[in-house]
This record gives sequence, C-alpha cells and structure tokens, in this order.
Amino acid sequence: MSKRVAIVGTAPSWVDTPWSDPTLDIWSLNDAYMCRDANGNGFQRVTRWYELHPINMMFFRPIHKREVYAHEIPKGFYVRPEGHLEWLQHQAKTIGVYLQNEPPDGWPENAKRFPVEDVEKEFGKYWGDTPYWAAGPSYMVAQAILEGYKEIAVYGIHLSTQAEYIDQRPNFEHILGIARGMGIAVMMAKKSPLLKHGWKYGYEPKPVEVVPPQLEQARAELKKVRTERSTLAHELITWPRWRSKAEPLKRLEWLTLLESDLASQIARHHTESASITLSPGA
Repeated sequence: MSKRVAIVGTAPSWVDTPWSDPTLDIWSLNDAYMCRDANGNGFQRVTRWYELHPINMMFFRPIHKREVYAHEIPKGFYVRPEGHLEWLQHQAKTIGVYLQNEPPDGWPENAKRFPVEDVEKEFGKYWGDTPYWAAGPSYMVAQAILEGYKEIAVYGIHLSTQAEYIDQRPNFEHILGIARGMGIAVMMAKKSPLLKHGWKYGYEPKPVEVVPPQLEQARAELKKVRTERSTLAHELITWPRWRSKAEPLKRLEWLTLLESDLASQIARHHTESASITLSPGA
C-alpha cells in the first residue's frame, strides 16, 4: 500500500480531515492542537508534529487569553499558549516531534531536529542558488516527498491573510507543484483556496465580483477598527504614567477581538466551495 499523509493546519477546513482513515498519516504543526470545532472538539489523532520555530524564542500567552498586544511581545519572538513545550514533550513520548534545533536534554527520544539540510539539498536545485523557504508546511511537504509518500492531502492551510498570501502561499503552492511533477497525487480540502483561481486566464472573462452589502459593510468596519486599534496602540506607548491604562487596554482588547471576527467573516466569503483533486499529470 502506498504511503499517504494529510498535512493539517488551523484554517477552517481542518475540520474536514478524515481522522478515521487508518491508512492516512496525519501531520500538524505549531499550536494547532488548540483548534476546536463547533462542538468543542479538537484533533482526533495525529501521527507527527512540527514546531520549526526556535523554542527559546517563544512568548507564552495565558491559555484563556485569545489575543496579546504587539507591544507585549519581544521582538523576534513567536506567540504560543502556556504549556506548549510541555505538550510537545508529552507528544514525543509516542510520536515524532520535529524541532528546529536539537531537543533540550531530557526530552523523549521521539523529539528530533528537523533535517533541514536534506530538504535544502534535494530541492534547492529547483530554485537556484538561494533556497526558497517561506512557509512551515513547505518543509513538511518536502519531507513527505523525501520519505516516499505517494499522496499528500492538505487540510486547514489556506494562507489567505495578507501576509500569508504575499509571502507564504507562492512557496507552498510551488512545492506542491513539484510534488505533482514527481508523480505524487495532491488533494486539497474543498474549502481551501489554494491551487484554485476561478476562471481560465485569457480564455474566460474575469468574473465581476458582486459584493454583498454585508461584506462591503464588514470591509469598511474592519478598516475603521484597524485604524482605531493602531492609533490606540501607538498612544499607549507614550501613555502618561500617572494615568490608568485600564480603560484603553480594555478598549484595545475589544478592538482586537472585533478585528479578528471581521477578518474571519471576510475570509469565509472568499473561501472556495468547490473541491479539487489533482493527480499526476492531470
């Protein structure tokens, strides 16, 4: 039987992962274990985990706190929930856990350093002298190729926020294209916008977007919220010591939650509903 793997992220289509398929390995990353569906259920199983950010450069937020303010996070640090390293160590007792560097002393033997040199040696030749790595899941796909997987499915990875869309999506779609070119079947979640365009460039007219009033309102509100949030955050940097920060911090927290909610509404509108399965040479 050929090897099959599902790479699962945190975007909404993670819920479509076929957990009950025993022939499918499931790999995930970062703090995706915090995901919950509408019924409060999280991941049902996983066979490998990746944390490819330096574990000595992490800012741990309280579990109950959904958002943290940018000024609270030290420069260059990555936000993770409290207990993240302990969770990784616990998983490493039974499954492979890949880290950027060698695991600290005392970690279970299943924790290991990600073989970045191997994937760069193999795939650097496709991209010229400068290695092209802009997304964590790209490393995961590369390792799946090196390990001989013949089918790679992707769930919960949409790369649809502005930064992801510009920086990460081209790289991830590029290595998926390499996988297809090597004869590996690639399957995308129905709700994922990756590897989809919507019309045949040059042969079909570009569809005219009909913007529902509620979407137009959400976009306008999001712009307004982001402007206020940015202004307030800047003001807090030079806030007088003798004045209480309680109210502006409360307002900032509310604006952060509202921004997240509005962004989610807009992202859901742009999510494709059509399924796509790509087989070699298709």
